[in-house]
Amino acid sequence: MPRPPASSALAKLTATAAAVLACVHVLIATCDWPLAIGGGAAAALLWTVALRAAARWPAIRWPAAALGAVLAAAAAWLFLPPFFGERTLLTLQWREHVSPAAIELVWGEALEAGVGARGEREPGTLELRATGGHDPRAQGKEVWLLDHNLPAPGFEAGQGWEQRERTWVTAGREQPNLLRWQGTLEGPVELTFRRHDHSGEVELRWNGEVRRIDLFAARAERFTVTLPPRGAPVTWAVVPAHALAQGLACRVQAKAFAKGADQPPVLQGVRVEGARAIRAWPGAAVRDVVRTGDGEVQPTDDGVALRLAPGPRPFLLGFAGTDALTAGPPPKWARWHLLLHLAVLGGLLGGAGAGRLSRRRLLPLLAVGWSMTLALAGVDALTAALLPPADLYCVWPPGMRARFQPAEGVMPGISGEKRFAINRHGLRGRDPADGDYRILTIGGSTTECLYLDQEETWANRLEVALAARGRPTWVGNAGVSGHTSREHLLTARHLVPQEQPDAVVVLAGINDFMLRLEQGDDYDAAAMQSPIVQQSLMERAFRDHPRRDADARAWQDLAVVRLVQRWRRASATDKPPAEIVQDRCGLFMVDRRLHRQQAPPLTELPPLTAALAEFRANLEALATVARRGGARVVLVTQPFLWQEDMPKELADLLLFGEAPYGYYVPAAMIDGLEQYNAVTRAIARELDLELVDLTDRLPKDTAAFVDDVHFNENGARLVAEAIAAHFAARTPYR
Repeated sequence: MPRPPASSALAKLTATAAAVLACVHVLIATCDWPLAIGGGAAAALLWTVALRAAARWPAIRWPAAALGAVLAAAAAWLFLPPFFGERTLLTLQWREHVSPAAIELVWGEALEAGVGARGEREPGTLELRATGGHDPRAQGKEVWLLDHNLPAPGFEAGQGWEQRERTWVTAGREQPNLLRWQGTLEGPVELTFRRHDHSGEVELRWNGEVRRIDLFAARAERFTVTLPPRGAPVTWAVVPAHALAQGLACRVQAKAFAKGADQPPVLQGVRVEGARAIRAWPGAAVRDVVRTGDGEVQPTDDGVALRLAPGPRPFLLGFAGTDALTAGPPPKWARWHLLLHLAVLGGLLGGAGAGRLSRRRLLPLLAVGWSMTLALAGVDALTAALLPPADLYCVWPPGMRARFQPAEGVMPGISGEKRFAINRHGLRGRDPADGDYRILTIGGSTTECLYLDQEETWANRLEVALAARGRPTWVGNAGVSGHTSREHLLTARHLVPQEQPDAVVVLAGINDFMLRLEQGDDYDAAAMQSPIVQQSLMERAFRDHPRRDADARAWQDLAVVRLVQRWRRASATDKPPAEIVQDRCGLFMVDRRLHRQQAPPLTELPPLTAALAEFRANLEALATVARRGGARVVLVTQPFLWQEDMPKELADLLLFGEAPYGYYVPAAMIDGLEQYNAVTRAIARELDLELVDLTDRLPKDTAAFVDDVHFNENGARLVAEAIAAHFAARTPYR
């Protein structure tokens, strides 16, 4: 009997090691002994098959070894715990169809954090038919559909409908006629109609239900019709594992269910798949895990019925016992665990494929595999040392570069090519240095100064002016176009402890005012109380932040991958990146100016009381955050170009003031923004904050402005001089 090669014993040893490794690995990840033993047995079986295949068909030994190593590494990379160790999947099984958009998973002391639920939805068909019927008092039978929330593909219009941008009209057409849409939608259908003296009747068909509406009988000129969603019987959400220990709850809006209160929805099952365990409560056992906040739970044969509390407050479900699923803190070594898998699994499979090689040939093969793994680990460690930490909150992607070339005549007082550069901290400006007096500027586009060069922004001019007084100074520009006080507050909450500024300068008000005007009757001052809104604001406030995305993969945390992503952003020097909504030459201003000039003028502002109260609350909270972080707070009022009687050449430069039905005249804009500036002054006075009032410090012409509020090169210089004079009169510059 021939003597087997010396390496066969080593190959069998690798198979045993693989089985033990799989068993321990599953046990650590799930704390489940039966599952761990099953995983070990499966690994041993696979290794046995691999060894026998390598012995029986030597010709496929090397291809099988290479393919097996790649597949094993890929599996470890993408699927195996603990790469999802910081995430937990919660699945809810309902007896009827629900709308995932109306369900939130929330956690924290005040349930302030949360994510929206998901679900596989069935396609729905919506049909709008102008019936030709109308009220005897109406002067016509027209149907005006002003707006809707239906995604692409758009409507299929029958004969008789006319489209005007997003508005569909049947004016002067033969009736009846049909407007049809088919697709899937998150949440309920929202259709906004216009009522006027010529309005007729419209018939809506959705989810098999028919609804007739006499538009002439509506009380408001603009009103919204909401149709129940077409949802799914299963919804799920992925939450951080620590949420299970922070009072995880499910917030359910009544609109999630198509049925009325007389037929309560039934929750048939709950399943939690976490980093430490998998738990499931099917059928009637759900009542053992569910507890309620608003409303009540009644056991049924196949689950629990949810009795919704009356009123607009959402139903709240808490999941008892889920805190036991997090036995310890989430692992922080996932990246090194990944490299361990690449080495061990790849090396072991290579050894199995080469199981009948001599020891002299097998050991060098394994040595090469381990050497490559160690080299990858070294490169990744070196790259991680050179890159900014992965847990930074960044309003812009670190290292991003862009260039702009404002078109001639579009922006008075701005000319030439402009550079836009982001530092390692995700802020516009240079990197801070030890010993600098640190100033963080927070605001919208008037702080960002997108179309001004790096050296021309008022933040950079402020830094130069203060440094010239003998005190090294760093000014980090955290301004982003479109940000309101909602995003400003989130920016302060995360950047103040991260950057540790000595002072925070806030220029705010204009975007809050514009948000109120643009949203019209849809404005909701309490929107920030919604976990879903908070999550969307987080994504708007920070382009890079510690990953909370449920779809993220462990390989995205590798420093090499982050380096490639940073290089791709930094290489975009010939065009503005996707994050920037304005075009490279600023030609969007031409379109907006033309649109304003052709729109109906509006003179009476909507009620601003609730919006001003929200603005005040956000600024007060921002000031509290900054002071707790040891920073002084400097509030700046927003100057503007508007005048009561503006010359035509200045009026033609205006962009702002858009509302659902037209644009507000300059006199109304002055009145509105002055109310926001008054709130800024009041907060500074009441909280003993510093104030720089720029309202009358800048000339109201093209010597300072390119449009309603944005500064040109000279305007930014004047703003910097005013703020620098304020700092110069105080410690540490005087």
